[in-house]
Amino acid sequence: MKNYSFYSFLFSVIIFGLATACGPVTTEPDDKETDSSKDHSFSQNEFDAITQAFDAEASNSGILNKTEGTASYFCDCASTSVVDNQNGTYTLTIDFGTGCFCLDGRKREGKLTGIFSGKWNQSGTSVTITPENYSVTAVSGTKYTFDFTQTITYEGLNTNGNRVYHTVMDNAMMTDTDNHTIRWSCNRTVEWIEGFGNPDPTTYRYLVTGNASGTASNDVSFTATITTPLEIRNSCEYRIVSGVLELLPTGSTLVREIHYGNGECDNKAELIMGSFNTTLVLR
Repeated sequence: MKNYSFYSFLFSVIIFGLATACGPVTTEPDDKETDSSKDHSFSQNEFDAITQAFDAEASNSGILNKTEGTASYFCDCASTSVVDNQNGTYTLTIDFGTGCFCLDGRKREGKLTGIFSGKWNQSGTSVTITPENYSVTAVSGTKYTFDFTQTITYEGLNTNGNRVYHTVMDNAMMTDTDNHTIRWSCNRTVEWIEGFGNPDPTTYRYLVTGNASGTASNDVSFTATITTPLEIRNSCEYRIVSGVLELLPTGSTLVREIHYGNGECDNKAELIMGSFNTTLVLR
């Protein structure tokens, strides 16, 4: 009986020693849903691109006095035109035609039309943007059609002397060719931190803060908050090069942290869920 007890004790000691020698064992969480994080990243990237395209076009158009059709700054294969509506408002149209590859490597089709409430250099001026047969083919090859109304308001210069904008989106829809739909809303602030006045759009850099919500293509709803400002560089085809965002799917208690890097241009972000992490490939 004594020998049996001794060997049982010795076996327990050996097992404990092996376990501690190997270090703590991390287990993957049961909740590993990632579609909401992927779809949110795609949505914010696309609408940030639209925000910056209209801002750059209006800012570089002689303050909306460019009335002839010219090449677009954001997509040099697209055409732009500005119409003075003779009532204090202006209409800016970006026409991508039947297919146009832009700075970020994505193919865009159709038109985007923005109606400005006044001159774009005046604080408080807003632009309301709507699509017409507008679609985007992501770098992955998936094509999405868009339905939305986006409002951007120019808020003037901040204490750093940078232009600041407030952008609002309510229930935008992006539907792919397999009829999967992403719904997305946001309330965000955009600061233009570099490149203003430069005709080369690859010099433009922005910081984005704020929050968003939506429903992913797998019907999972989510909320998202930027906890470290997202830095966007037009010189990078994947656009977001740094910053952190927290996303929480409905019904989950496990917050997703999306880390977009430290300034390098690549198509990857780190997705952290508790002790589990994986790589998000940006579209």
